[in-house]
Amino acid sequence: MSLEAINTWAQLIAAGGVIGSLFYLGLQIRQNTRSMRAIVVDSLAQSMADLVRPMAQDVAVMRAAQQRRRMGSLLQC
Repeated sequence: MSLEAINTWAQLIAAGGVIGSLFYLGLQIRQNTRSMRAIVVDSLAQSMADLVRPMAQDVAVMRAAQQRRRMGSLLQC
């Protein structure tokens, strides 16, 4: 085998390695994106729960919210 043929094969193998690593990088980015979306959704759900929890624990606030809801539905009719 000549030096030129060895060089050609080495470049071909290197190009295959680059393409393989790009596919792996794409898979890793996809997995990271899914993970980050799940974290954001969980954070939003926790924020909503933190916002609603004090109202749910206070009877006076719950009664006021129910009365407001009833008044709103009466106005829509």
